[in-house]
Amino acid sequence: MENYRSQATRSLHLTYVAATTNSDRNALQLLSKEFDHMQELNNKILTARKKLSYITPDSVKKDSLDEKIMSCAHSLAAMATSGEFKDNGSCR
Repeated sequence: MENYRSQATRSLHLTYVAATTNSDRNALQLLSKEFDHMQELNNKILTARKKLSYITPDSVKKDSLDEKIMSCAHSLAAMATSGEFKDNGSCR
């Protein structure tokens, strides 16, 4: 997981450097929030694993944080596709 986190952190930093418009900076805030949500879910799963709790294959799919992450990801993808900043509130 550390390799993925490091790669995501580097990519987020590059995005920060490349952000030049208000829309870019606003979108960067949403990307940062998505990164934070993913880190929170990762920590939640690792904590359960350390406690030797059974994690069912569908437990993540039923998790409200995972639903928030997926909703935000769809919103970010729509923004990337349209080229327009639109905050629908799903990443907050």
